[in-house]
Amino acid sequence: MEQIFNYTAYIASLGITPVGLAYLATLENAGPESEDCLTLNIWTKPQVGGQGKAVILFMHGGDFVTESSSRPWYNVKYIVDDQDVFLVTFNYRLTIFGFLGNHLSAPNLGLLDMRLAVEWVRDNIEGFGGDPSRITLVGQSAGGSAIDYPRSMSGTVYKLRMATNQSATDFWFNITTNVGCGVPSANRTAVYECMMTKPATNITEAASSLGIGSTYGGARFGPTPDNKLVFENYTGREPAQLPMIIGNTAYEAGLFRLLQPELHSETVVMLINQLSFDCPTAARAALSVEDGNSTWRYRFFGVFPNLMLTANPPSGAFHGSDV
Repeated sequence: MEQIFNYTAYIASLGITPVGLAYLATLENAGPESEDCLTLNIWTKPQVGGQGKAVILFMHGGDFVTESSSRPWYNVKYIVDDQDVFLVTFNYRLTIFGFLGNHLSAPNLGLLDMRLAVEWVRDNIEGFGGDPSRITLVGQSAGGSAIDYPRSMSGTVYKLRMATNQSATDFWFNITTNVGCGVPSANRTAVYECMMTKPATNITEAASSLGIGSTYGGARFGPTPDNKLVFENYTGREPAQLPMIIGNTAYEAGLFRLLQPELHSETVVMLINQLSFDCPTAARAALSVEDGNSTWRYRFFGVFPNLMLTANPPSGAFHGSDV
């Protein structure tokens, strides 16, 4: 007999805090969605002196499925109040709109959006008082991995986080079938042209009904190899010589435990911490050193009452709390 899982009882058993409840409410109300999303925000304080300011360009996370630069936790006011810098945040296309899984068009449009934002800042920030020769790219979660895709690095650390062409194509045809544009055996050009006529709301509703695009579970669209922006094999490619700082929080899964009840076991939680975050971070830092780049690694242990999501067990320094 099928059993109905009581999520309310589950989160209560975790000792969810008012902060945790507010976080869940924010996830439920992500704000308006629109195809017209390619905007950026430029934060700074009044210019002092004639020298151009250093620029930080931040790429948000969200598994290439959710989030935006307008989220309250990306309010960078306090950073620019304290540091004499420009801080730029921006949006990029997500899920099927950013990563179509269909090679009749560019499959990694979301990554192209990111590159366009970087190029725009490089070409225009001087007009705002910034120094285009001092731009630092910063990313969290998916945003952090997105920074690495354009760097032709040796090794294949991030291949572990990459969708295969076949899985992306399968997700694409699941949605095209659902909206009436064709099954996998149909003419692919006709399917693509049909999809281009469908309202965005129809496509997002189809993805939602199929469990595709869910942030924490289910099939997801994301970067796929196109051998232009994302490569199937990075071994032997000449890496860009750029300094890097990379790190993670001490208890990344403290967030996912709240969102995914199957992570109730501390053993499973620790495996997620190590296999998904600690070990890949260490491996990527080692590759950067091997390639001759100045490399710094950090680990965030900060635990603050105003950030505590759960009390039983404590959420600790969870995924994203360093932002």
